Amino acid sequence: MFRTFARRHSYRWRPTFEDDKARQLWLHDLRRAGLVDADVRRGLDKCAQEEWPPTVGEFIKFCRAELADYGVPEFDDAYLEARRMACRPSHLQQWSHDMVRIAAASVVWSEDGCGLGPDSETRPQFRYAWEILVRRLFAGKPLEGAVPLALPPTIRRCTREVAAKGIASVRRVLNTEDA
Repeated sequence: MFRTFARRHSYRWRPTFEDDKARQLWLHDLRRAGLVDADVRRGLDKCAQEEWPPTVGEFIKFCRAELADYGVPEFDDAYLEARRMACRPSHLQQWSHDMVRIAAASVVWSEDGCGLGPDSETRPQFRYAWEILVRRLFAGKPLEGAVPLALPPTIRRCTREVAAKGIASVRRVLNTEDA
């Protein structure tokens, strides 16, 4: 990494980083930031066009993965795409990225299955799933797999009678009438 900077920035780099203590400080900060080789390569690629060598803080920012590095849209664009696709038949859905499709599948868009629920209810559900998927993506884990459903923003209360009917229905399905 230091050789790459020295080659790219020659006289702008050398006065500071011929000092071994400066290099030690950089290495310490990079380790503390939890960067791995792939991150450092990403940082070197991103700052290749910079006229001046970056500070260690700037370089760490260059090293961090961004959604665009993976061809993933930003949250607002992904959410709008998911809302557009919510009522389309699956054979007509064309997703910009699997992450958008997976996050959209974890949202209850409406009670009846096709109408779009209010943004105040669907956006938080989508954000919850999106944040889980972003963590998976940046950790190098598979995106596929269940995204735990978020709790709804409001919980509807029901009467004892409605609850009893629901419990009876579940018992019938499980064949445990009087368990």
